[in-house]
Amino acid sequence: MGEAELYFKAISGITMVEARHEALKTILGWEGDVEEILTRLCLLRAVCEQLVGSEKLGKVLEILLGMANTINARKTSGFRLASLMNLAKTTSPNNPKVKANTVLTLTLNNEPLTMNP
Repeated sequence: MGEAELYFKAISGITMVEARHEALKTILGWEGDVEEILTRLCLLRAVCEQLVGSEKLGKVLEILLGMANTINARKTSGFRLASLMNLAKTTSPNNPKVKANTVLTLTLNNEPLTMNP
């Protein structure tokens, strides 16, 4: 018998060959996935460390809370981080061209704010 015939004769006694083959392919495919996941986790860890040590993040959140209190005309003790995505859509009632993220950027960079169009 040739090499191919011997191979198929050897595997003919194995039960559930297709299922085992699929499981083996899946396990072997995980190796590349694991490396990619580990790379992304390392990046996430570095970003988290930067955020925890960031002085500007505290300033940003403080400014945002002040803006929310001004807009809502009341004292708010906090806000949800998920609502920060709405920041890009928030504009000044006096000038729709002035977006909240622009005000925030200028404030963080200590640039004067002008409300003229």
